[in-house]
Amino acid sequence: MSTIFIVAETGNPQLWLVDTAAGTVRPVTDMVDDTAQKELIAKVRAMRKSGIDISRNVDVAIAVSAAASATSRVLTLPSALRH
Repeated sequence: MSTIFIVAETGNPQLWLVDTAAGTVRPVTDMVDDTAQKELIAKVRAMRKSGIDISRNVDVAIAVSAAASATSRVLTLPSALRH
């Protein structure tokens, strides 16, 4: 069973669909055929405009400007946070 996440960066209107089973990240577009999917996308966009922030079943989420930054930040975590 795959888990699907819809994510977006603050200030960027693009929504992204993350499929953990397929190991893919792809842009969500309005070019979907299913009416229910179009309604879901519209609801997500409306919630974003209202400032809502939902994170369910997410243990950790880190946002940095580049992969290199993420790597260097992980390596410099305080000792209390290291395994």
